Amino acid sequence: MALQYVCIQCGKAAENLFRRYSSELIEVCKCKTCGNVVDHYIEYDNVIIFIDSILLRIQAFRHLLYNSELRFGWAFRLFMLTSICEAYHHWAVEHKGQQAITAAIEVSFYVKLLSAFTGYSSKVIIHICS
Repeated sequence: MALQYVCIQCGKAAENLFRRYSSELIEVCKCKTCGNVVDHYIEYDNVIIFIDSILLRIQAFRHLLYNSELRFGWAFRLFMLTSICEAYHHWAVEHKGQQAITAAIEVSFYVKLLSAFTGYSSKVIIHICS
C-alpha cells in the first residue's frame, strides 16, 4: 500500500510530494485540484515549520500530520505548546488592561486552556471523519 499525501493548501489527496529526476534534482508536484504546490514545507527547515505551527497555520499542521515522518513525542509537545499559546492569547485579550491577577482571573486562564484542548481535538476528529 502506497503512502497517500495531502495537499497542504486544499486538503485533497495527492500521489506524490515531489519527482526525483536525479540524485541532485527534484521537482515539487502541483496539486491536481487547486494547482498549488502540494507541500512546499518539504524544502523548509524544521524551525520554519515550527514557527508556522505556533502561528497556527493550517498548512503547517497538514504537513506535520500527513506529509512528514513525525514522531509522536514531538507532535504531542507541539500540540501542548500551541494549545497553551492559543489559550494565553484568548485569556490576555479578555483581561486586557487589568493590573492585578486574582484567583478568578487565573482560573479563567485554565478554562481557556481546556477550551483550546477540546477545540483542537474536535477539529482533528472532524477533519479525520470528513
